Amino acid sequence: MIKRSRISALLDSPSLPKEVETELRSILKNNKVVLPGWSPTFIQRLGDIQTVIDIGVLDGTPELYKAYPKAHLILIEALPTYEEICNKLVANRSGEVHMVAAGSEDGNATIRCYTDRPRVSSMLETTKTQDHNYKEYVVPVRKLDTILADRALDGPILLKVDVEGMELEVLKGATESLKKCKFVIAETSIRKRHQNSYRFADLVGFMAMQGYHLYDALRITRTKAMMPEASIMDAIFINESS
Repeated sequence: MIKRSRISALLDSPSLPKEVETELRSILKNNKVVLPGWSPTFIQRLGDIQTVIDIGVLDGTPELYKAYPKAHLILIEALPTYEEICNKLVANRSGEVHMVAAGSEDGNATIRCYTDRPRVSSMLETTKTQDHNYKEYVVPVRKLDTILADRALDGPILLKVDVEGMELEVLKGATESLKKCKFVIAETSIRKRHQNSYRFADLVGFMAMQGYHLYDALRITRTKAMMPEASIMDAIFINESS
């Protein structure tokens, strides 16, 4: 997806053909069609969020933190190699770090960390056949309900989940926590990307049972540029009862 800021910058080019400039301006003008991406300004318009829970941190979600600079951050990250980064993210603001994997049950699990593609590290195998170099870690797994048990958090609360195919398992372990949240932003797989993972309809159906409906989308990626077949959606769910 081309960012709106990049489109705006192109308009300053003196060599830009007039017909191209007209098309670009129409794209910028049509806010009802263009997806916002991870825009702090757009995310901020979800409301006065007081607590942000970020599950699957890696090196952070800066757009989310920028949207709510005064919110209390609860960072939950499984990979021990990112502990220092997580601690730095809360060093100068209200926050806390939990170095565990979130899941549907408390226990332990093995997570595969790909050295060449750390952002696709997962407890699940990908559907792709090519080999990647990886290192395995045995990590503690905790339900979000366990991590937040007996906690009185300031609301509204926004929960972000990005765990490479394990989103539904995380949410299954958060049924009590979901009652307290206003929004959930989840990276969801539309096509099948991992072995033994959920289908998109399963996630939407589960969220509906928890009182949430699909509210918006920040971003949608495709398998190939300009070819039908959606791959990943960064979806926003809203709690209908809060």
